[in-house]
Amino acid sequence: MKTRSSTCRCVRWAQLLVLSTCGDIRVWQAAGFGLGARPSVPVQQKQHTATCSATQVLMSESQASDRSSSRRGEGGAEPTGRGDFLRNSAAFLAGGSAAIAAATTAGAGFPSAAEAIGDLYEFKDQARFAQHATVQVPDMAAALKFYVDGVGMKVIRTRAGPLFNTTVVGFGPEALEVPPSFVFGVSSTNGYGGHFTLELNSQKEEAGAAEDGEEDVDFFYDPGNGVQFLQIAVDSYRISQVVKAGGIIESGYGYLQVLAPGGLRLKLLSGSRRDPPMFLAVKVKDMKRSVQWYTDVAGMTKFPFPRAREAGSPFEPEQPAGSVFMAYEGEAFGVVLIPAAKGDQINPGSVVSVAVLAEDVEKIAESLGGKVSVDSARGGGKSVAVADPDGYGVKFVEYSDWRGQLPRLV
Repeated sequence: MKTRSSTCRCVRWAQLLVLSTCGDIRVWQAAGFGLGARPSVPVQQKQHTATCSATQVLMSESQASDRSSSRRGEGGAEPTGRGDFLRNSAAFLAGGSAAIAAATTAGAGFPSAAEAIGDLYEFKDQARFAQHATVQVPDMAAALKFYVDGVGMKVIRTRAGPLFNTTVVGFGPEALEVPPSFVFGVSSTNGYGGHFTLELNSQKEEAGAAEDGEEDVDFFYDPGNGVQFLQIAVDSYRISQVVKAGGIIESGYGYLQVLAPGGLRLKLLSGSRRDPPMFLAVKVKDMKRSVQWYTDVAGMTKFPFPRAREAGSPFEPEQPAGSVFMAYEGEAFGVVLIPAAKGDQINPGSVVSVAVLAEDVEKIAESLGGKVSVDSARGGGKSVAVADPDGYGVKFVEYSDWRGQLPRLV
C-alpha cells in the first residue's frame, strides 16, 4: 500500500515535470511547491515565457476545486487532495502546444500584491491574518516550561521589565514571508514563515499597590468558562513529558486533553499540518449573531471543520456538535464557535484573546466607534481592541507596524 509520504513524493515529481520549464516564482508557489522559495533547479528565466503563462493558468484551473472549499469557505465541492493535482499535471503535459497557446491567451490572473498582507503565496488574497493569541499567565517560568518542554514550541522573542514579561512562543517564524535560510525539500515546514504564535503575558502590581501592602502581587487571572480549548496538532508528543512539564492530564485516549499552567485547556494530537496550532474553541450564546459578527466585523469566512488526520480517526477529536469554524483561510488558524446550552451563562474570562493583523486598523476603529491605541513600548505600533458578542477579545494590529518590530529573518 502506498504511504502518504510516497504519494506526496510522486506529486512533487509530477509538479517538477510541469514546473522545470518555468522560472516564474509565482508558478512554483501556485503549485504549493517550495512554499514561496525559489527551487534550486537551474531554470532559464528568459525562455519558455509562453509555457510559464500556460502553467500558471492551467494550475490555477486544475486546483480551483481543490481550493474552493479549503480557501474560500463552504458552498464548494469537498476538498480534494494532491492526487488530483498529479492527474491534472499529467493532463497538462499531454495537452501539448495547443493548451499552452490557449492558456497564454487567457493570461495568468494573479491578484495584485497590494490586495494582501505579507509575501506568502498561501495568503496572497488575504487582507487579514489571525497571527497570535495573547495568553495571560500568572507564572511565566511554569508556562514556558510547559509550552517549550511539554508541547514542543520555541521561544521566539521576549520583552521584559520589572513589572511585566511578554514572551512569544511558537513552532516557527512569525513574519508572513519566507526566511532566506528556508530551502525547499531540505528545510522543515517549521522553518517556513507565517506561524501562529502564543504571546504569553505575565504582569505584577506595582509594589505597595495592594491594600494589604504586599509587594508584587500577581494580577488575578480568570479562565472563565467560555474558552473551551486550544487545539494543536504536532508530529508527536510524549504524555510523560507533558506531565513532567506541568500539564494536568484530563483525558488521554487517542489524543490528549491537558490543562496548562494558568488554566488554558489544550487538545493535543498527533497529526500533519503546515502550522500546528489549529483553532481556539469558544462557547457562544447566539450562533447566528456570532457568525455574523466574525463575518462582518472580523472579516472571517465560514470554512469546513479543519482536520489534521483522516476524517473519522479515533486519534483526533470529533467536531463539536453544531459548531462552526471561522477563519481567514481554510488551512490557517481560526475560531471554532460552539453553541452554548440554553440558559448557560458565559464568562469569557481574561486568559485568552486573539490578535489579527490588518492594514486598516484606523478604518476598523472608525467603523466600530473604537479608539486606536499606540504602544510606544513597541515602537509605536497601532492597534484596536474589540469584543465579540459574548465578550471574547479580538485585537486588530497594524501589520506594517507589527512587522517592523520583528527581528530580521535569516
